[in-house]
Amino acid sequence: MNNLCKECKQILVMNETECACGWKNIETSPNKDYQCRYFLANQQCNKAGTVALQLRGNQWYCSQHVHQVMRDREDRTNNSMNQEN
Repeated sequence: MNNLCKECKQILVMNETECACGWKNIETSPNKDYQCRYFLANQQCNKAGTVALQLRGNQWYCSQHVHQVMRDREDRTNNSMNQEN
């Protein structure tokens, strides 16, 4: 049982299929049409996913949401480092 988000590496609080950062488990919600993978309040962005964060990635985001995901990751990393000090 893996309870860490595959995108932001934070603990999945609600369930193992989605995270507050916008990540959704592709096994339960396939993204064959390359739609943006960002979810907010259980609503998926309706824009085309044009940027993947990883080479051969299957998590595609529109230009607006890829920046949001990257900022969220950076904030979590900075908060984690500050807590260790």
